[in-house]
Amino acid sequence: MNEMTSNVVIAGSNLVSFMAGLSREEKKDLSDLLRYADYFASQTFDRSEFWTSWMEYYRNRLERFSTVRARIVKDPMVITDAEELEQIAPGVNGTIGSASLGRLMQQSLRKVRIDRDARLFFQQGRGSGRLRTFQVVGCEKTPDGRILIMLCALHANAYTEVDILGLSERVERDIVLRITGGVYELHRDQYATQRESINSKLRNVTRLAIQEI
Repeated sequence: MNEMTSNVVIAGSNLVSFMAGLSREEKKDLSDLLRYADYFASQTFDRSEFWTSWMEYYRNRLERFSTVRARIVKDPMVITDAEELEQIAPGVNGTIGSASLGRLMQQSLRKVRIDRDARLFFQQGRGSGRLRTFQVVGCEKTPDGRILIMLCALHANAYTEVDILGLSERVERDIVLRITGGVYELHRDQYATQRESINSKLRNVTRLAIQEI
């Protein structure tokens, strides 16, 4: 997808939503930067096994071409019911950015349907392990021309504990949810100096191809 006409794309492991006002060229630069952050982090760490370290490298690439305007810092949350996940988005959205960007992020979080996976796990899940890992990103161009990137990265691990009680058993299921991210202001002039180099690195990486939704 080279024309960048869609307002929602998958770019590597990123679900990216664009607000109105961003040009095709700006959308492409944003998508490529996010794909490059994925590429850079994945050269060193497996995202599914070393998520915290992977995210540090991912953010390092973002911060090379942008300024951090706010950070999303949350303690790990223990989820015991899928409905609790509906309360996550408003807390993240309230960190910074316009009301429209906040609504965009909330809509994007619904698209990844982590609540559906959680419901299935709480109904019949067995064993422990990674449930979901992804980045939700919202991009906005402000009235004064600044380009903001709101990143919300989530890592969900499922845990099951089984107690045998005579002929029956009791199963306790928990999900530990970790959230990190922030708001970044893109420096397009700085990114432009590395645009061709970044594009050459991404050109043949099939898993990072941009997909329209």
